[in-house]
Amino acid sequence: MLQITGRNITFPRTGGSLSSPVLAIAATIAVATTAAAAVSSQDFSFSSPSIQEPSAASASTQASPPLTNIVSREGPYSLGNQQYTVMLQYSALLQNSSRLASAANSTSTLSRLEVLDAQGKSFYQETFPFAIAQRRFTQTLSASSSLLPGAGGAALVIRFIERPAPSPDAESPLPKESWQVFGIVNGHLTSFGAVLPLGHGTDITVDGVVAAVMIKGGIEMMPMASTAEVLAFRVWTGHFYALVPVRFDWPNGKWGEGEQCYATNNGTLTERGCIMRMEAVPQPRPPDADTIYVHLFESPDGNLDNSLNVPISPEAHPEFLDMMAIVQWEAKGQRVACSFRNLWLRIHINGKEGWVQGQQAFDALGLPLAPPQ
Repeated sequence: MLQITGRNITFPRTGGSLSSPVLAIAATIAVATTAAAAVSSQDFSFSSPSIQEPSAASASTQASPPLTNIVSREGPYSLGNQQYTVMLQYSALLQNSSRLASAANSTSTLSRLEVLDAQGKSFYQETFPFAIAQRRFTQTLSASSSLLPGAGGAALVIRFIERPAPSPDAESPLPKESWQVFGIVNGHLTSFGAVLPLGHGTDITVDGVVAAVMIKGGIEMMPMASTAEVLAFRVWTGHFYALVPVRFDWPNGKWGEGEQCYATNNGTLTERGCIMRMEAVPQPRPPDADTIYVHLFESPDGNLDNSLNVPISPEAHPEFLDMMAIVQWEAKGQRVACSFRNLWLRIHINGKEGWVQGQQAFDALGLPLAPPQ
């Protein structure tokens, strides 16, 4: 097995800004101090990457199979008063003497990321290790980039997708999604680091104080007197996208959890998850597929006494309203990852509205478990 383990990260202290091929969506969320929140979204676009001709691999006689490089550039992105371009270099396996792998697929993996200004000066560099076994990568990494704009600043979001090699003997785990977030602080390119827990951060939560707001069915906790800006971060749940609220402290280059929500049960608070906006593109079911009955709950609490057994046929066209989940952020080296517990989806179908949960219900709605889109 060919093992490449070198890793190098360069982050100069002088000014700069980042870009690379990632996908994220921003939305400004104005949190009301009443029982609900008013939300407005803003879409944005990004330029398509340009693919350069790959260079010939050196020492190909020692590699099995031989490797070549494919270079992709994205941008320019505008951060601060400068324009930046992201260069992504993929190491690709030569399939035969005349056929080359393309970037970001099962026969190529990200090996180097670099951020360049308009003059070609490098402001950020990172290399990524990889290994080859049985003439394929043991896992592959791809990246994409987008700009996350806000009223008080903007972040360059690098989205990474890590895919394990397919296994002939067992079902391969789903690809993993993670991110790096950068912004301009005092004129310099800065990593925002991990997502801070609720109640942390100088200007995300003033003096560590959080406010409790009564909402239908529970209590919502949020920072009090926060000067941080709330944006929606687009995260794949496994079935659809969640627009997770996070708070950006632009002057200090930090970001943190936007809210936590609890249910009250006989005076005891239990975390139940917050209601968030979502995006879903259901897959059509075969016309001859069976009608599936699912429980449609009045509230996202699993109380069968307040539920209906609703048929969902292949011809059904449900309306997806919003979702509820407990959001969990995790630091993974230079990146952050996000996962969900207690995932619920609110729908309108056949003249009825309510909450559904579980694999069977999501399958019936055309939202099977799937890798990040």
